[in-house]
Amino acid sequence: MAAVMRGLEAEAYDRQYNDKELLSRIWHYFRPHKRKIWIIVISIFLLSATSAAVPIIVSNGVNVMADGADDSLIPALIGVVFAIGVGVWLLNWVRRQLSTEIIADMILAIRTDSFDASARKDLSFYDEFSTGRIVSRITGDTQEFGEVLILAMDVVSQLTVAFILIFALFSIQWQLTLVVLSMAPFVVLASLGFRRLARRVTQQSSRALGEVNKSIQEAVTGIRVAKNYRQEQAIYDEFKAINR
Repeated sequence: MAAVMRGLEAEAYDRQYNDKELLSRIWHYFRPHKRKIWIIVISIFLLSATSAAVPIIVSNGVNVMADGADDSLIPALIGVVFAIGVGVWLLNWVRRQLSTEIIADMILAIRTDSFDASARKDLSFYDEFSTGRIVSRITGDTQEFGEVLILAMDVVSQLTVAFILIFALFSIQWQLTLVVLSMAPFVVLASLGFRRLARRVTQQSSRALGEVNKSIQEAVTGIRVAKNYRQEQAIYDEFKAINR
């Protein structure tokens, strides 16, 4: 599959944006949802704080019971952990619900803008580019964009938990915390390298999917002609080669 995707050429209408331009274009679609975004930000912070509090509370509770040899704190500790679990579930539900609404509205807006841009193109554009590829870019790319946003929110939540736990670790044993953080530069470098690779692979994957959709669209559109000339097997072989 990788060998096939390496041979795919970029479309003439492809655009390359730097991070600043890309964030600016994305924020254009986020702007109508400022209130929901603030609620999501607060939910993520509270969710991260409560998630990070669980191991700290359990650790301190176990230490207190070990020092005093008193088991009376066990029911209270269980109750606190249960209450935190319920709070985490509620906060996560709020975050997921609002995130789904925002992403759905953004995908609708992006697809609407893409359709408007496609409708404004003249006939020469569609003589040069297959409609199957264009439909694939409008539907597939926007759907992947929504999935990336969901993943990004999860990453932000996990990073917030990590920062809170780092502060807690510094208060317990700063020497060991520095040893743990010494691995952070390697993780950051690996993430940046993966980011470049993921962007390139995603672009090639979108082009490969566009080729498949183009083949399907052309086959379905011209199926009557193909049947009249008994070319079903040729169409199938061509599609099989593209989809391999």
